[in-house]
Amino acid sequence: MQTVRNRVADILGIDLPIVQAPMNYIAGHALAAAVSAAGGMGVLGPNAGKVQGESSMRERTLREFSRIREVTDKPVGINVVVPDGDNKAALMYARNTVEAAAEGGATAAFCVGGLQPSIFELIKSKGMKLVVRPLTPTV
Repeated sequence: MQTVRNRVADILGIDLPIVQAPMNYIAGHALAAAVSAAGGMGVLGPNAGKVQGESSMRERTLREFSRIREVTDKPVGINVVVPDGDNKAALMYARNTVEAAAEGGATAAFCVGGLQPSIFELIKSKGMKLVVRPLTPTV
């Protein structure tokens, strides 16, 4: 496979400087695994793999990463919605998302929303790359 080196690819440990959009619901294990296997950075989106009636984000996240790892061992990320302010439930959800993703083998976290140093420190402590981006990115 041909690689394209640039700072983004070097930081994320990927062969091609392509980062898949973490689209809500549709950016599940199949898309993330395909992008990562092809040399880019696959990213699980919010609610990836969610089925009606399922409530455990942790179990869902671990299942999605297990399915990704059946296809590839290349770097893969998770989208983390970071709350703005002191919403304790939302902060705990973000923290649990990071914990489950790290356990599942995520190598990067793509954070949108608020700026929460405690979440960012947790991501770094898990050995994951931290990318903070606007909720609606532009070129």
